[in-house]
Amino acid sequence: MKSILLSFFLICLFGCATPVANKNTVGQKFPIVKANYLSGESVTLPNVGAIEREVERVIILVGYVQKSQFDVDRWTIGLTETNVTLPIVEIAVINQWLPEVFAKKLDQSMRDGIPKNLWKSVITVYDEAQKVRDFLGTTNPLNARAVVIDSDGT
Repeated sequence: MKSILLSFFLICLFGCATPVANKNTVGQKFPIVKANYLSGESVTLPNVGAIEREVERVIILVGYVQKSQFDVDRWTIGLTETNVTLPIVEIAVINQWLPEVFAKKLDQSMRDGIPKNLWKSVITVYDEAQKVRDFLGTTNPLNARAVVIDSDGT
């Protein structure tokens, strides 16, 4: 429990430093970003989308701070209840200057709260987090960003 509270504190503390105006990214390519699944495997975004999953499109839900998880969950429940069949991937975007020891602890805390079979649907972005922030914007960081990416990364 202490590690979860520490993780939430760190996400809130380091989540979004300087706000970036939200952007309409329709028709634009998602930036190339190196990240990791909670399962430990590395991934290069936007390959998490249709390319890797061999589907035409994938829904990506991006959160910047711990409290945006509530919004991510609402999106997930709503999409599931309306029988959306596209794969859904959650991405936690966390400041790159978070020390590695805290990053590992944060990832473990997330693993502790998520069933193992879903670890391949949750990605943490540390080192290249600013690319995602600049692409989507961070105004109102409690709100998750919902993005549909096609097989071209658009």
